Amino acid sequence: MILPMIVTGIWGIFVAGLLGRREKKRLGALALQQAGMPASDTPMVTASDPTTARPRLLWFNFALTVA
Repeated sequence: MILPMIVTGIWGIFVAGLLGRREKKRLGALALQQAGMPASDTPMVTASDPTTARPRLLWFNFALTVA
């Protein structure tokens, strides 16, 4: 019973590593494409909306997570 759990854990870590490398490669290609863009065209990401920083249903979400 322990052996299948160990094998599954190792498989999960292996697959996460593969997907992480693939995503890193993809994001690296996007960063290279965006490097040629002028600075004025670069979109700005801001956290100006306070409702996204502090959700209203925090305790409800916490209760759902714990349950």
